[in-house]
Amino acid sequence: MKNDKTNTMHLVTFADLTHTGKVIDANQFPLATGFVAATLEQAFPDTVEAHLFKMPSEFATFLEDREPRVACFSNYMWHENLHQVFATRLKQRYPKAITVFGGPNFPTEAHLQQTFLEKHPEIDFYIEGEGEVPFLDLFTALRELDFDADAFKQAGTPVANLRYQHNGHFVTFPLRGRIKDIENTIPSPYLSGKMDKFFDATFSPLMETARGCPYSCTFCHSGIDYESKVRRFSQERITAELRYMADRVRVPSLCLADLNWGSFKNDLITAQQLADLRTETNWPRSVHHSTAKNQRDRMVEISSILGDAIIIGATVQSTDQDVLKNIKRSNIAIEKSMDMARESSKNGSSTFTEIILCLPGDTYEKHIKSVLTMMDSGIDEAAIYQFILLPGTEAADAESRRKFGYETRFRVMPRCVGSYPLFGEDLKVVETHEICVANNTMPYEDYKKCRSFSLTISIFNNGNVFEEIFGLAEAFNIPKSKLIWRIHEEAMDKIAEVYDAFHEDEERNLFSTQDEIERFITQEDTLERIMSGHYGANQIYKFRAIALVERLKDIVNIAISALARELKGAGSSS
Repeated sequence: MKNDKTNTMHLVTFADLTHTGKVIDANQFPLATGFVAATLEQAFPDTVEAHLFKMPSEFATFLEDREPRVACFSNYMWHENLHQVFATRLKQRYPKAITVFGGPNFPTEAHLQQTFLEKHPEIDFYIEGEGEVPFLDLFTALRELDFDADAFKQAGTPVANLRYQHNGHFVTFPLRGRIKDIENTIPSPYLSGKMDKFFDATFSPLMETARGCPYSCTFCHSGIDYESKVRRFSQERITAELRYMADRVRVPSLCLADLNWGSFKNDLITAQQLADLRTETNWPRSVHHSTAKNQRDRMVEISSILGDAIIIGATVQSTDQDVLKNIKRSNIAIEKSMDMARESSKNGSSTFTEIILCLPGDTYEKHIKSVLTMMDSGIDEAAIYQFILLPGTEAADAESRRKFGYETRFRVMPRCVGSYPLFGEDLKVVETHEICVANNTMPYEDYKKCRSFSLTISIFNNGNVFEEIFGLAEAFNIPKSKLIWRIHEEAMDKIAEVYDAFHEDEERNLFSTQDEIERFITQEDTLERIMSGHYGANQIYKFRAIALVERLKDIVNIAISALARELKGAGSSS
């Protein structure tokens, strides 16, 4: 028998929490949970009270005397353990509360999904894939059963995208097709007022103008076929959201969640609107985005509109064709990247590239060539990342691990730690992830040599510390790649102790197995050791800072010496 719930208010919480132990780690608005909350309230405007949370302290205070009917948690690698701990304590305090998780940090293989849910009994339901409509269907069905999760599971009501455990059995329903009419299905969490409380001096607005990704990169959550269709919100909605933000924002930046901003012609309209707002209101002073991968001309035009408000990226990951084939990626031609960098620089925009170390098929020679090639392309900054094996990606599945012979380590995620009071208990939480440090084409010793070169790039190239030296080399037609390699050789000799300490610190922070790192993070003094910097630091940033502060005179002399030797070799007098 159906229950009439029209006169009952149902409290639903949506947590997209950020760690705050060292700094506020994820300092953007909770857009994903905002979409789901706004969709729910649109369907039940008079009977649902939805609350969004970013700060653990605020959520903990709220839960002290308010019991949610349904408690929803997003699931990303930077807060997975934090949310699981909160969900566990919430279920202990409020046994009838229903917990629903959703997000990309979830395996795609059914047997691994089952293992995940068996390990986490605090999760009543998991929604895989796009969550707005499946969660609405789940909530509607639960509402009809007076929010009795056991009755729902016993009935076996089919809800697309849903996964859960019931009496020792893993229950799963097919993925529904992604939302085609996102404009009319998903209300704006900004224009509906759900985001108003986050307009403070802490969080940057996060905006999505289009969702989906046409590319199939195996290392990325969005590389799966499910995400391949790209759908865009209307320009009218985008315009209205930008104006809404500009009237309320208290931080200088805007973050775009689009995976390939600049793919659509109408993105030029958005760029112009941002430029107009910047002139009118002095916001946004910076726009953070993921550059469209194969839209050279459009990105140059966007750079001409927004100038120094944006950084144009050439996220190649590798320039080697075999590596690119292994990760199912194709790049814009290097010549076009060079043109894009030169033209964007003329417009006042900075440029950067992203390269991932130890991808399938990578070697020491291939990786170094990728970095040096991008040095000569005119790119300003180079971010060289470790290859993180993300659950739910093709690159992290069993077949890829077998085929490419991964050797992996586990480490604490920098900044993703903290101690959080909840129900009279201090919850010490540490996030971890798995990285690839060798494969069947790159032994671990070569990986370490590549990491040394990453440190050199960070110290001597990034941040324009030696802009004049590289500019002088360019004036004498000395390739940047040649000078940076000369600098690297000298640095490895003259400040060898910095590199040795870098590797020692990194080795200390790498654990061989998941069990080993879980034992480490549960030790009584682990959080204190992480907070002190002995564990859990970003080694590249840490030792870049050490070099620039403690060895500045040495690194300046290294850069000058390397330039002098290259000038001499080029037949010029110094």
